Amino acid sequence: MLDVSNLIQAKSDQLNADDLISGPITVTVQGAQVDNTDQPLVVHIGDNYRPFKPCLSMRRVMAKFWSIDANNWSGQSMTLYNEPSVRWAGKEVGGIRISHMTGINRSESVMLSISKGKRVKYTIQPLTIKPQSQLSQYDDNQLNENLSAWKDAINSGKATPGKIIKKVSASFLLSEQQIETINSLAVNGEKLPEVDL
Repeated sequence: MLDVSNLIQAKSDQLNADDLISGPITVTVQGAQVDNTDQPLVVHIGDNYRPFKPCLSMRRVMAKFWSIDANNWSGQSMTLYNEPSVRWAGKEVGGIRISHMTGINRSESVMLSISKGKRVKYTIQPLTIKPQSQLSQYDDNQLNENLSAWKDAINSGKATPGKIIKKVSASFLLSEQQIETINSLAVNGEKLPEVDL
């Protein structure tokens, strides 16, 4: 097999919104550091992901709900997704947003500035990380509904079967048959290496 997944990643030192086109990811903070650049906060999220460099609005969300001391964030988890309506230089370019966070017990909202003089209410949902033994089985009907979108994402180079399996396995148990079905979506039907879950 000639695995090209490393060849289709953006040439970047950070997680990009395009990396999340195939769906959201739930990650655990390994640590954070300050970087004296335009994106001054570097959040290390492990799982072979490049660091998350949150925009000002998401930095405010993390500081509000976790602490202004980023040293306290290690071990906290969040779900990141691609919000296609994010604008930069007057154009919609997409950006990474947080939908769920550990450390909160109910939906929480904060007012965020989205442009000069315009503020919107932004809501974060609570995130509960279940041990693998408490995960429910992934529904075959849900799998079948997602197959077409996953195949398109794989064919366009925006996802791999391994990444899809990893994302689904964060919330559900996959049967061997379901894993085999997802692996069969590989370009040219090539079976991909096993993924450690």
